[in-house]
Amino acid sequence: MDSNLFPITVIAAISLFLIKEMVELYRRIMADKRKSSAIKRLLSSEIEKNNWVIKSLRRHLRSVQDGWHESEFVVVSTHQSGYRIEEKRNDGGSGYSPLFQVSTTVFDKVVFELPVLDEALFKLAENAYESLAEVKHVSNSLVEHITNKDDHIAHDFMAGFCEYALEEIDEAYEHLSILYKKCTGKELKSHKLRSYT
Repeated sequence: MDSNLFPITVIAAISLFLIKEMVELYRRIMADKRKSSAIKRLLSSEIEKNNWVIKSLRRHLRSVQDGWHESEFVVVSTHQSGYRIEEKRNDGGSGYSPLFQVSTTVFDKVVFELPVLDEALFKLAENAYESLAEVKHVSNSLVEHITNKDDHIAHDFMAGFCEYALEEIDEAYEHLSILYKKCTGKELKSHKLRSYT
C-alpha cells in the first residue's frame, strides 16, 4: 500500500509544480503585455509632443527661408532651456513664436526595457529617436545661425541651411509616423503642446 502511495504523491507534486509554473508564465506574459501597452501609450503621447515641435520648427524654417533678406530675425532667450524667434519685417510688421524643445523623456526611461519586451517596436523607436536627435541639432543650429548671422558671409547660406533642415525634419516626421502607427494603429495627425510625460 505504501508503494502505491509514493508514486501518486510524486505525480501530484510534479503536477502541482507544473501548474504553478504555467500560471506564473501566464502572469508574466500578461504583465509584459500590459507593460508594452503602457509604453506604447506613453511613446505615442511623446510623439504627439514632438510632432508639435516639428510643425513649429518647420514654420520657423519656412519663415526664415522666405524672409531672410527682407526681415531681421532675432533669437530671444525666454527661460533656461527655451527660445523665442522674433521677426521684424521691413514693412514695419513683426511677430514671434517660441522654439519648442524636442522631448525624449519617455524613450530615455524605457530604452533598456523595450528591446526585451518588443524588439520590433524598439527598432522603430530607435530610428525615430535618432531622427529626433537630428531635429534637435537643426533647432540648435537655427538658433546659432540667427544669433551669429553676421558671421555667415555667404549670401545664400540660410537658404541652403533651411532647405537641408526641412529635409531632415521631414525625414524625422516619417520615422515618428511609422512608430506612432505601430503604437496606436493610427496615422500621425494630432499634436500636443504638453502632456504629463
